[in-house]
Amino acid sequence: MSKASIVREWTRTDGSKCVGGSDDNAKAPPGSLMLYNSLLDEKVPFVPASGPGSKSLSWYTCGPTVYDVSHMGHARNYVTFDIIRRVLEDYFGYNILYVMNVTDVDDKIILRARRNYLLAKYKEGKHTDAEVKDFAEKAVQNSFAKQRAKLAEAEALVVTAMEEQEAAAADKKGVLQRQLNELEGAIKNEAHKLSQIQTALRALGQAGDSATIYAVASDFVSEELDREQGKSVTDSSIFRAHAAKYEAEFTQDMDSLGVRRPDVLTRVSEYMDEIVDYVKKIVDNGIAYESNGSVYFDTTNFRACGHTYGKLKPWAVGYSALAAEGDSNFETSEKRSNTDFALWKASKPGEPFWESPWGQGRPGWHIECSAMASTLIGSRMDIHTGGDDLRFPHHDNELAQAEAFYHNEGCHQWVKYFLHSGHLEIEGLKMSKSLKNFITIREALKSFSARQLRLLFVLQSWNKSMVYGEASRAEMKTREAQLKNFFQNIEVAVRGVDEITSCAKWQAEERDLSQKLQAVQNQVHEHLLDNLNTAAVMDTLSELIKSTNIYLSKKRESASAAAPAQPFLLRKVSTYVTRMLSMFGIVDASWDKPGFADAAGGAGDAKGAGYLDAFAAFRDEVRSLARTQADPKETMTACDRVRDVALVELGVRLEDRPDGKAIWKLDDPAVINAEQQERAKTASEARDMNMEPPPLQNQLPFYVTQEQFVACELRIMQRMHQHLNDINDMRAELIAANMHMQQQINDVRDAVRALEHSLDEYKVCPTLFENNMIVIGADATGACEKFPSHVPCAFVTIPMGEIVAIFSPSGDGTFKTGATLDLKIGDEHTWHAVDALRRDMIKKWFDVDEAVFLPPRTITVLVPSYTTIYDTSDAGEGTCSLSCTTGDTPLHVGDRIGLYATLRSFGRHTVCHADDSYHSLVFECEGITAVVNELITNSGSRRSA
Repeated sequence: MSKASIVREWTRTDGSKCVGGSDDNAKAPPGSLMLYNSLLDEKVPFVPASGPGSKSLSWYTCGPTVYDVSHMGHARNYVTFDIIRRVLEDYFGYNILYVMNVTDVDDKIILRARRNYLLAKYKEGKHTDAEVKDFAEKAVQNSFAKQRAKLAEAEALVVTAMEEQEAAAADKKGVLQRQLNELEGAIKNEAHKLSQIQTALRALGQAGDSATIYAVASDFVSEELDREQGKSVTDSSIFRAHAAKYEAEFTQDMDSLGVRRPDVLTRVSEYMDEIVDYVKKIVDNGIAYESNGSVYFDTTNFRACGHTYGKLKPWAVGYSALAAEGDSNFETSEKRSNTDFALWKASKPGEPFWESPWGQGRPGWHIECSAMASTLIGSRMDIHTGGDDLRFPHHDNELAQAEAFYHNEGCHQWVKYFLHSGHLEIEGLKMSKSLKNFITIREALKSFSARQLRLLFVLQSWNKSMVYGEASRAEMKTREAQLKNFFQNIEVAVRGVDEITSCAKWQAEERDLSQKLQAVQNQVHEHLLDNLNTAAVMDTLSELIKSTNIYLSKKRESASAAAPAQPFLLRKVSTYVTRMLSMFGIVDASWDKPGFADAAGGAGDAKGAGYLDAFAAFRDEVRSLARTQADPKETMTACDRVRDVALVELGVRLEDRPDGKAIWKLDDPAVINAEQQERAKTASEARDMNMEPPPLQNQLPFYVTQEQFVACELRIMQRMHQHLNDINDMRAELIAANMHMQQQINDVRDAVRALEHSLDEYKVCPTLFENNMIVIGADATGACEKFPSHVPCAFVTIPMGEIVAIFSPSGDGTFKTGATLDLKIGDEHTWHAVDALRRDMIKKWFDVDEAVFLPPRTITVLVPSYTTIYDTSDAGEGTCSLSCTTGDTPLHVGDRIGLYATLRSFGRHTVCHADDSYHSLVFECEGITAVVNELITNSGSRRSA
């Protein structure tokens, strides 16, 4: 989409206007901080509202609506902006007034509190299992009918939007295409909700006792109870207690994640007088009107007064499907225009209320933030933040309300910089409570530490969507291990060095490392100026760590007393890395104390006693073995036991070295235990594959020490460096190929739509674009069970993050629903060649007997009905081995398989080659070598990615 087709205006501090897409930003002074401003959807120079050179900032962030538990989507938002806040305060030195609201009066809170109360009362009643099941079935059926209607409405909007986009002038096609894309995304969300209801219907049919029925359908039961009895709930303490409970849990979750507390916390229930006065002034200014006890914002008169409505998301204005749920669910005939929205809602039975000039009622969703922020900050705000889903209508309506409130003061831009965090996606959908696809923060903290979750977000662009999948989690764990090993290696290198008597003269290696440090410091500064690019900062720090590891490796190899590793230089490097991590909130301790605080602290009295106990017990065992003249193997076993048990419990990692001298490092006992369990699992898998692992020589996966493994990887990376130019060339080809992708996707959608119209037996459930595909990828094992038998769609997971769709281009069915198809991804010969290369390197350099590697895996997926199998026999041996069993309809040679492959990303490199051949590449990815097998075709019978 061309930005030139979207006219977006942004008012500077001096009152002049900047038009999006202009060359204004090219005139920014060198060294200017650039931020992505959602008002323009591009990066602009950051200048405080109080003027250039000022270090004072006002910042308002939309806090939680406390109606349920906090999930990882919330963590994405609040941790991300905590990182940005830390960078602005701790690195750039801004003094920030940070205000956050808590929405404790809202439709969602009222509904959830009321439904929970009614459900609890219903469970207390004396109902038989049959009565509960009958009521639950009625509730689910009602929800199904309602959701099916919403899906049909969304599909109709897409059809209308497509027609408008095709008929539009060239300069408007970009905006309409963006609108169409979001409407199609809304269809996916509505279809996901419908599939969940269908899953509940099937599960309910198998349920017998009340406990099972409630486990399956409690949400539907409570919704039905609220529809029938909601007006009878009159105790206002029910709503306040509900909000207070989840506000306390949210605060605890944020503390667990290390999020700094706001300077000011505002609750809606505590600002009712200010909110009423705010609404009254907007009415007095002629930009709002009263109707039957409610007050509505007059968007028509707002525009007539010279203001712009819908600055953040102009393509969404007038489309309820693109509005956040809290607003779109409030339907009424009292509004003068469908774009008007409620500032004050008249009281209804079963709802809390407050007094106002218009009668009893409560605030609308958006007015709270405008009123509370204006009370504390005034008519000019530097930064306003929130999740991307709040752009429209919430933030657009906030802007409109504030401009209407300050209309007589000439306010045309209340907020100078709007920053929106990207969505956290799971299985192709935004993680949200309404889609019931969320992982709570407390669940996540059972699997990952707060530091790991923060690393997860630091490694992503703050304003772009990210996937909560295996690839991002693996990258996070790899980076943490790299950082931890770096600090441990530095600590080992300087341990016991006499800095007074040892040689302090710098050699060429020291000068090189010092120059690398200076270069990294400059690069980090440039990355932070460029929209606070934390991912690029972490990449740059990774390069510094690699250089330091090479320096240490050279010093160990030379082992010269005349040229030892220089502790002052090493401390300077580790202190700088710690400072950056501390700024991101990854390190808790002061940055002048290098390393992770939980792995570098000294032993206290209790821990010191533990060390002495372990030593005394080990000494007793060795003395006993010596007295009995036991086999030397028993002594070695005792040594292994103290290393693998006693010291692990004390958080000590003991590693053997080739010279026979062991080194110790401090670490979290849970981390060391997890590594031991992973090694045991790997050994077990090797035995299951009839592969005898070599004798355990140390604690690492390839049976070499950690330092040896790092050195091995460095040498492999040096050999692979020559492939980087090829990768860059392929990235350029990717950019060119990407230009044709959208048209190809549209072709696929058109083919599927045509197929849908020809299948009358599928009219029971309106099918979507993907419903005639098998989609492989993104943590979806078992998800096919969520789809009814008449919807031909299935999801499975395959290795290395490939996403492949097998789709039906025609309606002449060849295979039956439920058939199985085996896909073997990866060229086995290439894997064996690469494995042999690494095996030979390890065996040669570190004198080990063998190294174990796992071969490619075979994946079994379901084949939908009406699937044509495309021929791939010309793609090359080992590309994709296929077999099929469908009962009485087997797969024959010459049948056709269609592969629709999306682009795949590894670290910072994306590889794609759009021709008819099969490619195997070995390339560097964040210090780890990886094999990428990519089959992408652009012939007439195949779809290119």
